Amino acid sequence: MSEQDRNLAEMDQDDVERHSVVQAVIQQVIDETSLSAEGRDPREVQAELTAALAQRGIGEQPPRWLETVAERLVNGHRYVEDPHRADPPA
Repeated sequence: MSEQDRNLAEMDQDDVERHSVVQAVIQQVIDETSLSAEGRDPREVQAELTAALAQRGIGEQPPRWLETVAERLVNGHRYVEDPHRADPPA
């Protein structure tokens, strides 16, 4: 079992709800950023993601994750962080 799986397994209901809210906020930031990301420099998109997440109270994210998300967005693909919100925004 991975460390992340152990951490999730040890969560109480309040932790699960907080995690769900954070995942929803992260997905919202990704979706909003995607609207203007296609064709741009991935480093700019990465900086935009970082700033938007920080504005919403989301702490620093792993650099590799940010790179991956930015690369997907600049290439016109959607990145799904929250499987509960897998449908594209309207």
